[in-house]
Amino acid sequence: MAVQCNCYFYRIRRFIPVLIVFLSVSRCIRDKTIQAPEPPGASLSFTVFSDPHYYDPGLGTAGEAFGRLVAGDRKMVAESHAIMEETVRLIQAEDVEIVLVAGDMTNNGERLCHEKVASFLGDIEQDGKKVYVIPGNHDINNPYAYRYPESGDPVPVESVTPEEFETMYHEFGYGEAIDRDSVSLSYVARPKEGVWILAVDACHYGSEYTGTDRVAGHIREATREWMLTKLDEARIAGITVLGLMHHGLVEHFAGMSLIFSQYLVQNWRDHAAYLADSGLKIMFTGHFHSSDISDFRDDGFIFDVQCGSTVTWPCPVRLAFLDGQSHTLSLETRLIRQINYNTGGDDFQTYAKKRLLADLSGILETHIREAGLNDSAIAALLPDITSTMLAYVHGDESELEHPVSMTHIHTLQSDPDLMIQLLGFAMESIWTDPTPDNDAVIGLRNGNIEKIKD
Repeated sequence: MAVQCNCYFYRIRRFIPVLIVFLSVSRCIRDKTIQAPEPPGASLSFTVFSDPHYYDPGLGTAGEAFGRLVAGDRKMVAESHAIMEETVRLIQAEDVEIVLVAGDMTNNGERLCHEKVASFLGDIEQDGKKVYVIPGNHDINNPYAYRYPESGDPVPVESVTPEEFETMYHEFGYGEAIDRDSVSLSYVARPKEGVWILAVDACHYGSEYTGTDRVAGHIREATREWMLTKLDEARIAGITVLGLMHHGLVEHFAGMSLIFSQYLVQNWRDHAAYLADSGLKIMFTGHFHSSDISDFRDDGFIFDVQCGSTVTWPCPVRLAFLDGQSHTLSLETRLIRQINYNTGGDDFQTYAKKRLLADLSGILETHIREAGLNDSAIAALLPDITSTMLAYVHGDESELEHPVSMTHIHTLQSDPDLMIQLLGFAMESIWTDPTPDNDAVIGLRNGNIEKIKD
């Protein structure tokens, strides 16, 4: 075991100089104004939400087996039905044209849960709004699709295949696609003249993928070529393209690709570079259950607008407006503040935050223990890491109360243990994130981003 840990740390050591250079360079290029082709005058109002992880209560919400399912899970699984009801109500109350859903529609791909989600999305469309979806890593060929009786072990239930996913969500993107990728569930849709949705399927759902590999994302070579062809067509035709993908496209803090690699597409830098250089300015993503906006700059620029999960505090839904006159994308974040569920006397936001705090430390402890840190290092680091990740989940970290001192973080960056150094750089990157995350205006011509003033 010691040999494995030393090898791991040796691999990490090679990235530390690169990480330091990356931090310095990113501060310099963030101020650089890049001229991009002027988008057309199309405007569009829409909402985006992600990771509803819907679980039908009829599959069982009591008993020892269900208790094991939700123990240490940051998702509010039992509450997901009530949360989905409120998500639909919130969206119906907004005056928007379309709705984007960035994957993980279901808890673990249960066919019944997909059917119920499709029914909820149908309610949104009956209100006059068009819905576009893309699958997440939980949604297809999931071997953990179960129901949970009050006694005894979980009982397997049907999941769905890629073909069945496409059929079940035919009315929510696939039936209106103007083009399809031949090797994935990616598609292009045209919600209105002058605007395309590029929905990218980056999921591993083949039987050969298990565990962490199943959580990770990748873009197939054929999908890459297909996307480049479509983006070239859009550029020539003067069409504004909005990307939608479950997995992250861009690092949101220093070292993310080393610590949480499964939350990014593999070879993310390469994919971000060619998409930015091909004129795609915005990719809406989910997966990490966090609200954050990050950018990547090459010859062009691209923003990864990460959307938090509706079943993980603070339970956000993004409201967006593409303004063809000012050539900007405005983003506001709405929070789910009430649900039809017994929250023990707390308002929903308080209840949801308590639920996340109860599970977050355990999740993070497991993650950093797997990296080889000993018990004393974990005990010393865990409170700071938990506070930092809670802030990251919320977004706009620099505006929050700062319980971790920069002096302490800089001490971690000088620790002999290379993993502790890496965690120190990650924490500093999160707490000093200069980009607004929840309410912002992004310039689609110049790549500037500003916080919406209160």
